[in-house]
Amino acid sequence: MSLRARIRPHVQAELAHAARQRALGDVAAEFACLERAHVLGQRSTVEHVRVHGYMLAWSVRNRDAKEFIGQLARLVGAATKTAMGLVPSGNTGGAKASAVRPMPVPADLQAILDAVSRTFFVRTLGAADLSAMRGMLAMFGQAFEDVPTYTAAPPSAAYLEGLLASEHFIALAAQQGDEVVGGLAAYVLCKFEQERSEIYIYDLAVACAHRRRGVATALIQALKRSAAQRGAYVILVQADRGDDAAIALYSKLGVREDVLHFDIAPADGAAG
Repeated sequence: MSLRARIRPHVQAELAHAARQRALGDVAAEFACLERAHVLGQRSTVEHVRVHGYMLAWSVRNRDAKEFIGQLARLVGAATKTAMGLVPSGNTGGAKASAVRPMPVPADLQAILDAVSRTFFVRTLGAADLSAMRGMLAMFGQAFEDVPTYTAAPPSAAYLEGLLASEHFIALAAQQGDEVVGGLAAYVLCKFEQERSEIYIYDLAVACAHRRRGVATALIQALKRSAAQRGAYVILVQADRGDDAAIALYSKLGVREDVLHFDIAPADGAAG
């Protein structure tokens, strides 16, 4: 789906708000809605031009000569420069604002822009998703620079089917088409002190070429929704000292606790 197709419904929603304000006779509120539509639509040439067309019509209806002249110039710019990426982030598009000045993006609009900019989707893997699960294992091996652990002795199809069907295991894959670009594996732990459960994130990784695009955050947000549906009371995750990216991410999403981790070998063998 193209960027225009993803952003158009959101632009249209703001244009609909503008139409309602116009019907109420509030021309200032109408233009404010058009400005919000501009912030959303300016990365798509068609939507960018369309919003400036609405602004031009507003200037004609309200006999605003300065806005009319400004919108004529901006229409030309939208038609010729959008495809080159020459659009200042957050610019509201009106004649009172410099056409080249970046402006703060309202939080609700930024959330929409972040969502439509994603070229990946996140889904929960089930027993029928063996191919995606094996792709996630391979991605983990490369991301952690530990390919043997994740691919040298792969689980059988029956084992993975049972694991993915279990209510105590959660596998979330971020995919771009059929490619797994990020993954999260977590365990649901039933507690003994109360009738409740907690979820432990065992592995979380993003392929190198897809980092800093919100993939890890999207995976955790999907897990949070799953945790709420399951009635879990907390999600636990650990980060290694020196893994600054992971520590920064988890610090934004949760409360940090400094603890010590120990690996204890079974009686008849070594850990690992």
